[in-house]
Amino acid sequence: MNKCIFLLLCVLILSAADFLRAESSPTLTYQIKKQFVRSNNPLCPFAYFKAENLPLHTSFHFFAEHFGSVSEIGQVYVDEEQRLINLNTKKELSLSFDTFSKGEAINCWLEDENKKILASVKVIPLPLEKRDAAGHHLLLTFITPNCEQFWLVATGFEPFEKVQMYSSSENEKHCHQVQAAADGSIHSTLAPAVIGKKTGKASVELKGKNTDHLKIHYTWGVES
Repeated sequence: MNKCIFLLLCVLILSAADFLRAESSPTLTYQIKKQFVRSNNPLCPFAYFKAENLPLHTSFHFFAEHFGSVSEIGQVYVDEEQRLINLNTKKELSLSFDTFSKGEAINCWLEDENKKILASVKVIPLPLEKRDAAGHHLLLTFITPNCEQFWLVATGFEPFEKVQMYSSSENEKHCHQVQAAADGSIHSTLAPAVIGKKTGKASVELKGKNTDHLKIHYTWGVES
């Protein structure tokens, strides 16, 4: 009996250690704020970043990747409000996205001096998304520079729920069944491009047990 209790305590201690380790993992988040850049242009989205569970006033390297092109934005540190501060300017780090389209994304991450990635986040300045009253969320991001392929992520479904996916592009229409994962999410690739055309209009809709007009209309191709 004593041996069993000892083993149980060991398991509990290891589980607690794993939980604390997960709780203290570094995270990188962002907030989009729209600001004026030029008087004759509409508001431009800017991303501001926060990092948690990282030492304060320690230098890190901030990177961004856009369709395979990686750039080091600069060195940053975390202040007392968890904001990322540019090490050179001493101002809050921000990225502008005045040329981005709806659904366009950029991957950002922090590295230490040993080039170890500490935390990362996908920034979508202008989300191509739809939410319904039942709590479902549908999000599209394009994964090719010519906007001919999109990545679909949907959440809020029941575990393993069977869902009908209706997609259309120009005069082509398709319907097939997909199944949500154990966490209620759906992931799929969309390729709406039509042979002989450089751009066009498309839509995708998910219909589950209690979805409410969970549908997105979007443009694909070089003019999107």
